[in-house]
Amino acid sequence: MKVLVTGASGFVGSHLVEQLLKEKYEVVALVRRTSNLIWLDTRKIELRYGEINEKPLAREILSGIDAVIHCAGLVRSIQPEDFYRINHLGTAQLLKTIKQQCPGLKKFIFISSQAVYGPAKTFRYKKVGEEAPVSDYGKSKLLAEQELKKYSGQIDWTIFRPASVYGPRDRDIRIFFQLINRGWRLQTLSAKFFQLVFVSDLAKIIVRDLGRTDNSGQIYFVAEPEPYSLNDIGKIIALAAGKKTIPLIIPDFLFLLAGRISEFAATILKQPATFNYQKSRELIQRFWLADTSETLKDFPDFCWTQLTEGAKITYNWYRENQCL
Repeated sequence: MKVLVTGASGFVGSHLVEQLLKEKYEVVALVRRTSNLIWLDTRKIELRYGEINEKPLAREILSGIDAVIHCAGLVRSIQPEDFYRINHLGTAQLLKTIKQQCPGLKKFIFISSQAVYGPAKTFRYKKVGEEAPVSDYGKSKLLAEQELKKYSGQIDWTIFRPASVYGPRDRDIRIFFQLINRGWRLQTLSAKFFQLVFVSDLAKIIVRDLGRTDNSGQIYFVAEPEPYSLNDIGKIIALAAGKKTIPLIIPDFLFLLAGRISEFAATILKQPATFNYQKSRELIQRFWLADTSETLKDFPDFCWTQLTEGAKITYNWYRENQCL
């Protein structure tokens, strides 16, 4: 089976490509001309150049493709409208082109995000149908999902909504590891709960889904079954790193202030920031929890990487690659 991976040069995309190659799939990587290909073994894959929001999408991009894993997406931007242009309208354009050019496509897998759920108000696991995103990123991903649902009965599709993804090559959660490496452990005044997924687990479960034909239209939330408090995450990373740490207690208003300052600096420098005001608003929410029951039911024998193990692998990778 020949599989097209959009966003193949990114954090999750590059791990997907590796897993596909391990399982003997033919891989076509859709990348931009400006993409950094450092994490791709270009000797073993076919590169095709383009962007999902091109109108029209070049015919040769989809030539000979049996399945698509749509991982491309914008996660940070100075202008909120960019999220909708790329994540929503780009997905709509890709689907339109697939319908026209690939009527025999066997599978379309969309990598969405926990951000489409939004936070819960109490300690409870949100289910499909309870979506209430609080960021432009989450809203744009939800709109992209709705575009895909329009093709039900025409395209065999599944949606994966990963929790916070961590692991080697990640830039977004790296700040936690950097602080701990310097002897500081982030702590909040009120308990905040998150679900996490190790990047290799996410890649494995998505690639496993390629072989399924009995779950079209299914939406999966992908995470370790048990959540962690933010305070416990810091302690586990510190233990994995072998570091003694001092709690760095940050009240919510300082998170918000830091987000505002970072966003202002990004606007001046014309460089999108990993941490901005919308991200700070997400971080101060207490319950980022969603229901994993469908995932556990349909992939019952999947062996999840616990944070204790994943944190050690991730810390060692950061250290070896001078990322701390």
